[in-house]
Amino acid sequence: MPQMQATCAPGALTAMAGREVWLLFEAPVTSPATASIRAAVDSASQPDNSADDAASVVLAALVDEGLKAVGSFVILAAVPDGFRVIVHGRGTATVSDEGDALTTVVVTSPTLWIDQICPGVRARMSLSDDSPPPHAPDRGGATSSPSTRAEAVPLRQSDVVAARSIEIAPAPRPSRAVGSPH
Repeated sequence: MPQMQATCAPGALTAMAGREVWLLFEAPVTSPATASIRAAVDSASQPDNSADDAASVVLAALVDEGLKAVGSFVILAAVPDGFRVIVHGRGTATVSDEGDALTTVVVTSPTLWIDQICPGVRARMSLSDDSPPPHAPDRGGATSSPSTRAEAVPLRQSDVVAARSIEIAPAPRPSRAVGSPH
């Protein structure tokens, strides 16, 4: 899989990034659960762990904190030829390839979570109804409306930010100089 980059749209959920693993969940950034989950994401992101292993470590940390404390969540981990997707509650993940093929993962029946491998090179993760209604206060007390939402910002390894969604795509390749001086 190529080097990936992530961006997030600012919002009221918590977004985290590790090495080839990303997490979006309901508990606020200031929640006590967030600090221990961040520690698990950082620990799981060590070079000796695969992204698949990292997703399992992050899932275990979410379960240890208690599913009521963290709420709905989505975990995505880059694996060969796609993403490992783990969805709980109102979480939604959409994985796409370079063409028109899409795989959307949502929980549609009473189950703890869905865990599956989806082929693709791009992904988007969110929670259904993840943004406050127009002109409603967000968790920080500010008001928001669809017409005033901020642009997506980079989400890098070890970041913990308030977000409403995360998008993951291949990082642009560095441009190479054309021609050479003679």
